Parts: sequence; structure tokens; C-alpha cells
Amino acid sequence: MITPTTHLFTAGETLHDDILNRGIRDVYDFLQEPPQFVMRQTTAQSFLNSTWTDVTNWTVDKDNDNFRSAGGAGITISTSGFYTFTYGIGFANVNSAADTTGFRVVGLVIHGFYQGNHYSRPSLTAGMWWADIGAVYGCYMTAGDTVFFRARQSSGVTLNSKVDQVQAHWSGHWISQ
Repeated sequence: MITPTTHLFTAGETLHDDILNRGIRDVYDFLQEPPQFVMRQTTAQSFLNSTWTDVTNWTVDKDNDNFRSAGGAGITISTSGFYTFTYGIGFANVNSAADTTGFRVVGLVIHGFYQGNHYSRPSLTAGMWWADIGAVYGCYMTAGDTVFFRARQSSGVTLNSKVDQVQAHWSGHWISQ
């Protein structure tokens, strides 16, 4: 997806189709459908105790800028600009018992560093699944940058993600140049 450019008129230049197309139509078209992706996890995934793990098993509901072109666990930015990312995951409690052990955390890995981490404590109610509502993170991204969504838990045992009442979700939206 090509980000539209503006045109600066010079003295004596007249308005013609090419300028109208680049200056009005292309900008309008771009803003009607800016780069974005929306994904959700439809198959449960195991998360080892005290280990950062890439969230995978994505079903892509929308990807209009080849974010998933490289495959794998992450996304690749094609169009430079400011982005907002929303992400979250639900974990199943241990044996449907009250799970008060440890913490749950989600975060993004951008430029090799964890960004936008969101920590939470688990549910205190027996038999209830526990969901991390997730987080929102905004930053400037350059074409070619990669982003990974990772999760970690410290319950003392391996936990699975939930895919029935709540699904892991990850979306990204271009907001400006």
C-alpha cells in the first residue's frame, strides 16, 4: 500500500487530472481503507511456566497491507507510520480450581525490546477461566519492522489459552504518517 503524497503548486501551474488523482482521489481512497490487520486465536495454545511465548495459531480476519506475508508468529510493517496495537489473551485455570498463583502478562516485541507490557493477577474464583483484558500500545513503525505478540504466566504449571468464551486477539491500525 502506497501512502499518498501531497502536491505543492508552482507559479503558473494549472490543475489537471494527474494532480487531482494524486492529491484528492488517492488520499481519499487511502483513508477509506488504511493499513490494518485483525487476528484471533481459534486453536488453544500451551504456555509453559515462566516462559515468554509467541502467541500463534492465528485466524486472520483482515489484512489489507500484507502484514502476515512473512508467515511465522509476527507481523511485518509494509507502510511506515504511527500504529496502534491492541492485544490480549485468556488463560484456563489449573484443573478448574481457584488459581491464585503467579501472574499473567502480555507484551509486544518491537525492535527486539518488550513494549507495552500489561501485568495482571489471576482470578480467585474456582472453576472460572481468567482473561487478561490486554493492552493498547501506539508507536511509529518503519516499513520492514517486525512485531511479535508474546505472553507469559507463572502459575507453576503449563496453562492453555482459552478459545471458547474469549479468544486471544491482536490488531494493528495505521493512524497517521
